[in-house]
Amino acid sequence: MPRMRTTTAALVLAVLLAGCSGPEGAPAPSSPPSSRPASPSAAGDSSPAPSPESSSPATTAPSAAASSRSSGSPTPAPSSSAAQRSEPSGPSEPSPAARDVDSADSPTVVVNKARPLDPVDYAPGSLESVDGVPLRPEAAAALEDLRAEAAAAGHHLTVLSGYRSYGRQQQVYAGWVSHHGSAEAADRISARPGHSEHQTGLAVDLGDAATPDCDLDACFGTTPAGRWVAVHAHEHGFVVRYPEGAEQVTGFSAEPWHLRWLGADAAAQVHAGGGVVETVFGLPDAPGYRG
Repeated sequence: MPRMRTTTAALVLAVLLAGCSGPEGAPAPSSPPSSRPASPSAAGDSSPAPSPESSSPATTAPSAAASSRSSGSPTPAPSSSAAQRSEPSGPSEPSPAARDVDSADSPTVVVNKARPLDPVDYAPGSLESVDGVPLRPEAAAALEDLRAEAAAAGHHLTVLSGYRSYGRQQQVYAGWVSHHGSAEAADRISARPGHSEHQTGLAVDLGDAATPDCDLDACFGTTPAGRWVAVHAHEHGFVVRYPEGAEQVTGFSAEPWHLRWLGADAAAQVHAGGGVVETVFGLPDAPGYRG
């Protein structure tokens, strides 16, 4: 019995000595480091990867949009007025006010039954002859070009009438009054002195050598040459001054043979605007004389 107690005590002592082999509360060894590379966020860099937009020079400084995103407030859209101010305006079309329609020497002077020349006996400073017909130099040069182009297209344009002085227009008008028996009848086809475009030296009457019977007649507009003139006159600075259907505006019956030189820009404007000078230039209709 004593021997058994001794053996038991020895076993208890051995167990106690084994439990005291290390310090109490020592931490367990840490796990071995991972062999995988750390991600940027794990390395402590929390900034996002750069986007294509952020690589442009414009983003090197903080933008208003970025500040707005960080503060949580929306970025205001640009106002429409600011956008409109930043857009360049295109070239504007020449306005009627840009045309000198009053000066007798102006290439765009408008002469009709309501607008006499000023002075009424105006005469051009210089004239040049085209087939013996006098015209102002600029109109004469343009007419030569027009006729050359017409000839290339197979049309031989004849020059019937050009500049008429105040005195000559008196004679022409008196002849029509005598022929028709009244001024009222003459007024439909002939201008009174001081109201004639021929007096400016910028108007010309044309004919077609192939159809002389249509000279100074409405049928000129139906000839091949007349149709060609109606289409191409503005390319040389001329317009058909008294087009068909505009009698209540121009004050005269249609005269497809009567061309008026305005210059290239103004003629193109009139042609594009319907062909009636008074309408395109913003002037009142002139169906009759004033008094």
